[in-house]
Amino acid sequence: MKKLSIIIPSYNDKRIISAIKSVRNIDDINTVKIIIIDGGSEEILLGQVRALLGEEDLLISEKDKGIFDALNKGLEVVKTDFLGWLGSDDLFTGKIKTSVIVKELHDYDLYISDLLMVKGSNIIRRTSSWPCSVGLCLLGLHNPHYSTFGRSTLLKKYRFDLDLYGADIKFFLRIFRLKPRVKRTATVGVLQEVGGYSNLDYKHILKINLQLFKVYKNYLPAFLAWVPILIKLLYKMYGSLRYKIWPSSVGNNK
Repeated sequence: MKKLSIIIPSYNDKRIISAIKSVRNIDDINTVKIIIIDGGSEEILLGQVRALLGEEDLLISEKDKGIFDALNKGLEVVKTDFLGWLGSDDLFTGKIKTSVIVKELHDYDLYISDLLMVKGSNIIRRTSSWPCSVGLCLLGLHNPHYSTFGRSTLLKKYRFDLDLYGADIKFFLRIFRLKPRVKRTATVGVLQEVGGYSNLDYKHILKINLQLFKVYKNYLPAFLAWVPILIKLLYKMYGSLRYKIWPSSVGNNK
């Protein structure tokens, strides 16, 4: 029986073929169930996707209300003990195998790796998992959900808000307030292609966090609710600075 589900939301993105193949690269114990939540892509692409799926994998193709709606649909159909996510334009590096993920999640509630934001083969920013080891996840300093694996019983407790650009931030703010047992690794588990509203530039990052100000106020006094926004902006600037000063490619990254 499969133990780990990987949810991949997609809509007319041919890069999903590479994303699916990258899932196969981490599956060294035949334990992964791939769940594709498609927004109604063209049949030619869906045929290529089906050709890569096994009997226990799942493809749901229907119109949706965007990526967070697709992720919610994925959460609804997960039946395995553990789950994770991957964007259709992102890749697992293969450096962390499913045997490791499953082993760690038998003792922990969440397993979080480092992530590289890339543009082609060029590294733009590194997002580290270290804030989770010092409690900063309670301020929203959490890796994108594509580098997080967890117990399904924990991650299925909540759903993503469809009207919030930073719905993943709110989602994990709620998850971390349940005080999960977290195992982190500095190994880069995911390559995330730069793109999407939240990664266009620092103006968009600020706009999203301003929207999230009301969310932070639910957890902090109003005069402190700006602190997470400032920390997150500085954190992302720091994560980008190294690769602006010393450019590096994925192949050269250690």
